[in-house]
Amino acid sequence: MTGVSAGRAGATGVPVRVRLHELAARPDGEEWIVGRMSTGRFVALPDDGKRCLDLLGQGLSLPEVAARIQEETGEEIDVPDFVEALIELGFVAAADGHDLPPEAVPTPPLARIRGHHVRWMLNPFVPLLIGMLICAAVVVQVSRAPVPLTYRSLLWSSHGSLVIGMSAAAGWTLLLVHECAHLLVARPPVCPAGCGWAHGCSSSWCRRTSAVSNSRPGGTG
Repeated sequence: MTGVSAGRAGATGVPVRVRLHELAARPDGEEWIVGRMSTGRFVALPDDGKRCLDLLGQGLSLPEVAARIQEETGEEIDVPDFVEALIELGFVAAADGHDLPPEAVPTPPLARIRGHHVRWMLNPFVPLLIGMLICAAVVVQVSRAPVPLTYRSLLWSSHGSLVIGMSAAAGWTLLLVHECAHLLVARPPVCPAGCGWAHGCSSSWCRRTSAVSNSRPGGTG
């Protein structure tokens, strides 16, 4: 981001100094995934954005952060715009010494299911069991008489709407089971998991944010 510098900080309601919430961060290729574990909201930042976030977390003012980034990279950074995006994301706890209204922590789906209920899903024997079931299905299919494949194997009913409806129902059911498996596997580690639409970020530094996260700092989910 280039153009407007930190000179407008404090001139248009943008704070001069902020205090951030506790943020988790992990590298993801050439970017950093940063966010709040308590709200499940994350954003992808380049190295300069992560550096700016670190400097803000150290207590530097917006002009000081802009000057430090320009000294290190030679680029003029619009830090106030970046901070405005951080406020919209709920990453800022206080601005100029004044606490911001706390963001409501979303209730995760299937909240009554705790980690100890589904910890067995991370047992290494679970993939082995699934592999054994697949092998058993292959053995049964090979050992039995071959089933002739005709168009009736797919169009099993003379009513086309019934075939389409049942196929759609089966597909959506499998998709629902798949997504529920993501939610359940995310429960044993202490990490929020939920389903929702992605949120946008107004700063050009923020490539994406997500209301869904099954990853932890230092690992992938």
